[in-house]
Amino acid sequence: MRIISRALGYEPHGFGWATQQGEPAQLNRWRLTWESWEPGRRHDVELHGVEACRTMLPLV
Repeated sequence: MRIISRALGYEPHGFGWATQQGEPAQLNRWRLTWESWEPGRRHDVELHGVEACRTMLPLV
């Protein structure tokens, strides 16, 4: 997963712990900054039905 995340511009951003199948498991955190995202930005993607869930999304 790390190779794919890095290829998409994500950067490591720390880690945390959770329980997975009853055992402690390390969760790696990743972040995608605007500067990393912008060069690969796609303009051919359209969203449909956003109005129906606008109150649940933190959109500006």
